[in-house]
Amino acid sequence: MAAIDPAEVSAKNPALGLLTVAVPMWIDQIRAEHLTDDQRIARAKRCGDHIAHHGDAILYRDKKTPQAFNALAEGLALAAFQPGGVSFAGMHWEATTDPEGGSR
Repeated sequence: MAAIDPAEVSAKNPALGLLTVAVPMWIDQIRAEHLTDDQRIARAKRCGDHIAHHGDAILYRDKKTPQAFNALAEGLALAAFQPGGVSFAGMHWEATTDPEGGSR
């Protein structure tokens, strides 16, 4: 599989470039909420359901774009707490539940 260039992805769809800011912000928010693994997984499923139904709004920009983008960013942040983190569109995030562990 060919490597994905995040700059190229951002150039084609600027909204995805905003994930570099939005996902770490969500990671910090989720960490502050002290959620259990089960709570994070349940929330990630809700985000996934929202993206499944409204994800095209990110690509084609309509009135549902902000909510769909937010669900994507939150879902990626939730997935970042899983072992090994999460990669999407050439970007990678990995988080810990430990506030001293920081987010990447």
